[in-house]
Amino acid sequence: MACLSEGVKTAILVTAMLLLGSYNTLSTKLQFQTCAPTTDPAALREPGHSGCLPGQKKYDKPWLNNMYMFIGEASLMIAYLATNGQRRARALQRAESECNALHPEQGLL
Repeated sequence: MACLSEGVKTAILVTAMLLLGSYNTLSTKLQFQTCAPTTDPAALREPGHSGCLPGQKKYDKPWLNNMYMFIGEASLMIAYLATNGQRRARALQRAESECNALHPEQGLL
């Protein structure tokens, strides 16, 4: 991605965020509309849980979605730290080469 201009990088980032954010919203909506079998005795006695068949209950696991979001955000932090480290290393290398070009006698130390 070093060869791409800042505008192209920004367009890729915006497009990826839009697509992945839309996917996250739709998958979360589908998760909470899904009926799943249950072993809860109270739910088994009920005729059906708001649109579900008898013996089924609406999927209600917000912690799972939170875990997926945390993993996604943590992976972005890892990618950010890696690219930030590369950027710092290049800047340091550039500064050293400029310093050696200005003062070649000090570059041998």
